[in-house]
Amino acid sequence: MNREQRRRREHNLQQVTKQAKKLAARASSENNVQALMKAGELLASNRSWDEAFSCFDRLSELSPDDTDILQKQAYVLANSGQILKAFSCYKKVVALEPDNLSCRKNICVLLFTSGYLSDALKLAKQIQVALPNDPESHYFLGEIYNDLGEQENSAESYKQAVEGFRNQFHHHEPDAPALIKIARCLIACEENKKAYVCLRKALELEPTMPAAHYQMGQLFEKIDQPVNALKAYRHCLKINPKHIESLLAYSTIMAEKGKLDKCAWAYRRLLLQNPDDASLKHLLNASSSADIRGGTDENYV
Repeated sequence: MNREQRRRREHNLQQVTKQAKKLAARASSENNVQALMKAGELLASNRSWDEAFSCFDRLSELSPDDTDILQKQAYVLANSGQILKAFSCYKKVVALEPDNLSCRKNICVLLFTSGYLSDALKLAKQIQVALPNDPESHYFLGEIYNDLGEQENSAESYKQAVEGFRNQFHHHEPDAPALIKIARCLIACEENKKAYVCLRKALELEPTMPAAHYQMGQLFEKIDQPVNALKAYRHCLKINPKHIESLLAYSTIMAEKGKLDKCAWAYRRLLLQNPDDASLKHLLNASSSADIRGGTDENYV
């Protein structure tokens, strides 16, 4: 994606967000539940978290026991960094629907991304028992085991996830997000060629999906192709300059190459999203000999 394409994409997103805000204001004044839901979903898809929350908050006032609204509210809160409030919304859902496995999955994801790995593992095991043929459950269990350093358990869960995905998509092709998950499982199972095929298909379906480019970079790193890995991370950062995982991977490769100016650029990008991270500040200071004050994204990716 070149500069002009990024400009057009950003312009289109701004227009959609502007229209969604107008729709939200009108729907809120009219108590139009359907229009509020549409506006909230549009705003959330464009990462306008505060405005999206306002929509779902108004919806929860109109329908306080609607578990779908509560889950959307929790999702927006989690993405805007309000983790405790997100947990509170999910707890309301569980209180209303104790057997709601979708909500329990969301709680598990939130526990995992918030660093509560032991709690996430316990809940993931319960979900996997309840849904033994669900590939997503096996996949997520593999992710947790991987972060806990339990590689054998992780590989076994990924293997079961791959089988589950194959059965699930026996009669139709998987979409790009599913292909990325399958590829991640295959990489963990050392089936790198199959993983590459999955990622190529994902990029054919969604050429501007940051996660696909990032996962391709991870694959290239694993098979010791740092040049191609760097290209993949650069593609990702051209699409989304705030992609944290790609920024970290990019900075690591640049550090190994001794290119401190490009390291510093990545660290500054990361600090914009994590301004209180002491380790990032230390890394930036360590690479401070490089003067990048006049640099733009195009200079570095």
